[in-house]
This record gives sequence, C-alpha cells and structure tokens, in this order.
Amino acid sequence: MDITLITVKGRVAKEPKGFGNGHAAITVASNWKRGDREGTNWLNVVCFGYDNWPEWKRNFVQKGQDVLITGALRVEDYENKDGEKRQSLSVTLDQIIPAGKRGQGGGADGVEAPGRISDQDIPF
Repeated sequence: MDITLITVKGRVAKEPKGFGNGHAAITVASNWKRGDREGTNWLNVVCFGYDNWPEWKRNFVQKGQDVLITGALRVEDYENKDGEKRQSLSVTLDQIIPAGKRGQGGGADGVEAPGRISDQDIPF
C-alpha cells in the first residue's frame, strides 16, 4: 500500500477536541501565496493513541499555536449541503512540533505519535 506523506507548517485554527478513547482531532490552517493569488488550506488532523489527551493538549496544542505536522495525507470527496462536489484534506498525525505562538520564534522538541519507532529505538 502506498502512502502520501506530508509536512505542513500552520496554525491550530480551532480548539482541539479529544474523544476520550486516545483519539483526537485538530484543525490546522496553512496560508499560501503564488504571485498575486493567496488563500488558506484547512487540514483536519486525526490523532490516534493519545491516552493522556488533556496533558498533551495543555502542553503542546492550543488554538493559535504554530505547529509543524507530519503525517499521511488523505483526500476525501463529498457533497456539500448545496449538492456541490468538494474535496476535504485530512492528515493522520505521525509527528507534531510546536513552533511557538504566532509572531514568536523558537520551537520545541517534536512529539511522535505513540507506537512509532524512533531513531533511538534502532540498535545500529
């Protein structure tokens, strides 16, 4: 099975939601500009395996927080309430790196999705 991996720098656009079963959802807004055209991409970020969601949210993800996310991209087709065909982008989170509040520099260590093998786990 092929997977399309994506890395996006954006801003947490809504208050993140935890579902109480180790699953959570984040909406990330990423602005773009090409020539005289500009806009915003909205990504639904799906998080699995975050058993201590309140602590994770408090320490790493808050509305307005700049983040760098990496994960598997999914494009889903749907029809809106007017019957128009649309597409929705979502990312299944692999890693998130808080990048400071908007307007601030700095950053923090990345937080990997639980269950992922890191470079330190490889014995050679």
